[in-house]
Amino acid sequence: MRNNSSKWIAMLLAGVMACSLAGCGAGGNSSSSGGSEVKSSGTSEAKSSAASEAAVSSGTQESSASDLAEGSGTETSGELIKVGVTFGDLANPVWADCANHMMEVGKDYGFDVTAVGCDSSDEQIDQVENFITAGCKAIVVGAKDTDSMGDYMKDVIANGTTVFALGYEISNYTADMMVRNYDVGYSVASMAAEWINEKFPDGCEVLINDAPEYDVLVERVEGMEAALKELAPKAKVVSYISGTTTAEILPQAESAMTANPNIKVCVTIGDGGALACKEAANGMGLKADDFGIFGVDCTEEVAKAIYQEDSIRGAMSLGGGALHAETILDVLQKIFAGEEYPKNTAYPETKVTRENVETVAEQLGYNIK
Repeated sequence: MRNNSSKWIAMLLAGVMACSLAGCGAGGNSSSSGGSEVKSSGTSEAKSSAASEAAVSSGTQESSASDLAEGSGTETSGELIKVGVTFGDLANPVWADCANHMMEVGKDYGFDVTAVGCDSSDEQIDQVENFITAGCKAIVVGAKDTDSMGDYMKDVIANGTTVFALGYEISNYTADMMVRNYDVGYSVASMAAEWINEKFPDGCEVLINDAPEYDVLVERVEGMEAALKELAPKAKVVSYISGTTTAEILPQAESAMTANPNIKVCVTIGDGGALACKEAANGMGLKADDFGIFGVDCTEEVAKAIYQEDSIRGAMSLGGGALHAETILDVLQKIFAGEEYPKNTAYPETKVTRENVETVAEQLGYNIK
């Protein structure tokens, strides 16, 4: 069986030494369309198999993406196990990277992976039903609506399908990989607060990117607000813009910066917001040594902007889409081999600035120079 855990362990341990850890992509600005476009990794003979579709282990231990066990069982060969992946938005670069990487390397773990995006919770449930009808034995879900998906997955699991929840917590799952959203929000805003206190001791105007339709991202924004209030009390939030992708956020960022020309700091829930704010600020001539953008997720494009000191000053890396993909595949491989597996896996959290971006980029396989 394929096992890349040791590679990620070494990389992320190096990152821990190089970066300060806080308390959701690899490979640039990879683009996959949203909606329900279907992509598949194919059905060729696996280099290694996930063994048999044995009874699922009742794994109960907690883990992190950087310390998953190295062993993945005895190598066997056989038919690929079908895995369906449905994410709330495949226009999100991090999720697109994760989906694309799962499809690219899935067969090496013994899986035939198909990934889709959705526009609504009803569509996402239909996608899961279609996956099951097509013979998928595992579903990976980044829930569009956590409540409806959590309720629905109770019957899916009862009928013998493995469910892996990614990013957004649902009430019923076999295993998950979750972000501590309040803590991540607090950490990224603490980076912004440090910038504000250095550049603007009397305070400045701040823009926040949110996404109130996602409960977990509401928690992330609450963490941002708390950090700014506590660590940079003279700063004033003058605008909120909503969304998760660069395309939907960009026009809002331009409007907000036009209406509030004294905005000096932007704090965003993801890399889509960070890149949108960078493009808006640069296009409007606001780029300056005292203008700073701080976001969650450190994709290759964000890392390059940090390295080039192009408006984005810091980001909270959650490990990158490739790491997320291989963590999911590693856990699924253990489940179908009947081995003990981590039921709960935490995203790695690393503050990335100009001082350590080269190290993080090397770990994540980015080309930023």
